[in-house]
Amino acid sequence: MQTSLLFRLASYSSLILAAQWISTPGAFANQDAELAKEIEAALRDFHRDPVAAMNQRVPKRDASGAVIPAIESRFSIEQIASGDYVVARDRTRKRMCMNVNGELHCLDAREGEEGRPLSGIWGEDRVENLVDVPVRANTLEELETLGIQAAELSEQPWSDDYWAFYQGILGVRYADPFFPASENWAVNRNYVLRNSVNSILNWGDQARIDELAPSEKYDLLVGDVNGALTAGMWQLGANYYYNRGFVETWMGICEGWSAASFMYPRPSKVVSVLAANGRTRLNFYPSDIKALGSLLWAYGKQSLRFVGGRCEESKPATDANGRVVSQRCFDTNPGTWHLAITHQLGIAKRSMVMDATYDYEVWNQPLFSYSYTYFNPQTGLNEENLKDAIIPLRSYTRDPFRYYRSSSARSVVGIAMTVKYMVEVPPSHRKTDNPTRDRLRKVRYFYDLELDSSGGIIGGEWYSNRHPDFLWVPVPGSRSRSNYDHLATGRWRSGDTLPWSWQNAARQASQYQQPLGPIVDALMAR
Repeated sequence: MQTSLLFRLASYSSLILAAQWISTPGAFANQDAELAKEIEAALRDFHRDPVAAMNQRVPKRDASGAVIPAIESRFSIEQIASGDYVVARDRTRKRMCMNVNGELHCLDAREGEEGRPLSGIWGEDRVENLVDVPVRANTLEELETLGIQAAELSEQPWSDDYWAFYQGILGVRYADPFFPASENWAVNRNYVLRNSVNSILNWGDQARIDELAPSEKYDLLVGDVNGALTAGMWQLGANYYYNRGFVETWMGICEGWSAASFMYPRPSKVVSVLAANGRTRLNFYPSDIKALGSLLWAYGKQSLRFVGGRCEESKPATDANGRVVSQRCFDTNPGTWHLAITHQLGIAKRSMVMDATYDYEVWNQPLFSYSYTYFNPQTGLNEENLKDAIIPLRSYTRDPFRYYRSSSARSVVGIAMTVKYMVEVPPSHRKTDNPTRDRLRKVRYFYDLELDSSGGIIGGEWYSNRHPDFLWVPVPGSRSRSNYDHLATGRWRSGDTLPWSWQNAARQASQYQQPLGPIVDALMAR
């Protein structure tokens, strides 16, 4: 049984960029030779069966570098096999909007022209639409001069739960040992109804109060006797349960967590505050505070930038080599991806969010680091020097993508990029939080870049259909806000109950499943 291209290459994570990490020349020479041999064998397999390589699962690794053998996905086996998970993601993307010169551009409508699928960067898939800084380098030589072949953020985005609908989103009593945590929404909901917040308050056991859901604590904080935020959390699941008889386990607020993870500082300790009744002590654990930040970024008003689009086809057409032929479903170009990650993480020093539609294990993940090396597409050899990896396009005689190449392309170079990104963790009642509590994943993407006559990056081709195809980032310095933040006047002093204006504003915002921005900011700061 042949080992596919991506698995062969992914199994050598310790070798990528070995020149940066191994100080012994002999060790580097041995590992470089071994890596070159593996790349050559893997590319031989790729040319022998490109369809298998293009459509297989991209291996993931944990922080130690060990391959994750099992599939980590919120989608069912049936959804993965049918491609229905692609349509599910499309539902989430269609809610996203970007402000461009005062005009709101949303993904709920199809934009652009289909046309012939090409390797060149097209439409609005432009790096300048995404990154925080002006584009300073458009050639690989310029990127090398800037010293950004590898970059790691000084502050790691924090992991959080995706707060699933079927468990009540922020209405989940995750610390309650008797909470059923069933995949049946109604079972979870009925448990909460049988064990009401009022009965727990009347019991007066601080440990039981601590075990309340994040939204239940929030309702007590703002003096909402009707529990509007919690009711809204359960209603979002009810809308699906009573129409379909079930709530999909993939549904949650991962887009909110992925933004909050680097737009807010890490909540690192328990924050103890008074409920609106002036008597009840509410302990917001780091997971509770993360949850509120994630919810605000999921349902609040915000300013975003993105590249990529929507693909409404669960199984888009492919050519004889397994390459997706729909331009929309091809999505973010390798050239855009390469310039985006190097400028955003390498120059702007800020995370961005990666989504790979056809990879059921990568969905709205905040990025932490990247590193890349080169390979010669024709020989399949890993090359330390760029000049040895670049070949004239006419010399790429084994090119399976020749039909799609840009007419302006003059040369091509292979890229093997290792990316580290954050993944979710279940919430807990740990009293402190730090980066060791996070979960990291590593993945390697392989692609080539098309270069014009001056060496400028003008496009490229993915060597797998499971690649980053939608990238987005909140505008730097921006905040997600509720509809009623402006009504929260005065200060919330430590040891006091919330000011009345904050309580009033919060209860109104809860009708829209929004926590009040100033409350979230204050809890984060404390």
